[in-house]
Amino acid sequence: MRNGVNRFLMALLMGLAAPLLSVAAGAAWAQAPDARAVWVIGQSEIKDGDQTAARRAAIADALVAAVDQVALSLLPEELARGRFQQLNRALWGETEALVMSYEVMSAGFVSTVSYRILVRASVSADRLKERFATAAVVEEKRPEMPSLALFIAEQRMEGGPVWYWWRGAAATGDGEGIAPGAMAAALGEKGYTVMADAASIHDPELMARIGHDPYIEPSEALAVARLLGADAALVGTAAARKTLNIIGQDLKTFSGTVSARAFRAGDGQEIAAVTQTSVESSAEDDPGRNAALEKAALLAAEDLAGRLAAAWAPAAGDPPE
Repeated sequence: MRNGVNRFLMALLMGLAAPLLSVAAGAAWAQAPDARAVWVIGQSEIKDGDQTAARRAAIADALVAAVDQVALSLLPEELARGRFQQLNRALWGETEALVMSYEVMSAGFVSTVSYRILVRASVSADRLKERFATAAVVEEKRPEMPSLALFIAEQRMEGGPVWYWWRGAAATGDGEGIAPGAMAAALGEKGYTVMADAASIHDPELMARIGHDPYIEPSEALAVARLLGADAALVGTAAARKTLNIIGQDLKTFSGTVSARAFRAGDGQEIAAVTQTSVESSAEDDPGRNAALEKAALLAAEDLAGRLAAAWAPAAGDPPE
């Protein structure tokens, strides 16, 4: 009799504790770092009466649905619609890596042709976001790059005139410099704002002082940079030269060299320096010189962009005055 009572009391206690244990387990299950819990239904066709295989396929279908559901919850509707192909690439074949855990919540509903199953799955939001970035579903926000005042004096032939924008009105008839233009465009594509416009400098005395000298002093360049509101000044030269021809009688060889130093406007400190040279061949002088200058400028801009980003990073949170 006593044993029967004990078994009854034990059953009663277990019955009362079960809901509490279930709630506690559910809370722990949902508290995994970055986990997103969803309930989904998976379905599979029963082939040749093989319900075991149908169950596995239904679970796989449910997990794919779970990943899709969480992925869509992380994206605005417009972004999901506009970048659906990228979203497909981010998720395809990644179910196993993205599902952190799952639990079958039903025994499954079986008909003669299909198997349906209810699953609760935990999907990693952090891993999804990583795949969004890799597949370009979302564009990573670039850090804010410094604005640059560009002072590149360009000589397109040995002994020839030197082009530089700080001549003011005297430079307008010469067109745009090949190397400065290429550098400004390349740096702009990498997030830098490039300034090189005499019309923006409302200081006639300063322009008169610097306008006669193509090889501007860093201190003068910094003064202009501060007037323009730039974060740094890039000071340098670009020169094209005809070199020894080793290709053939019908072609001429030209070298282009671009050298530049970067100074922070706030404290005048030099933060980067580059020199790049390119060699190009052409049957005509001007196209050959221009191609050599442009290629060297692009190489210099690529080099500078990395060096400036590295130098600017420590000051990003507290820009110099």
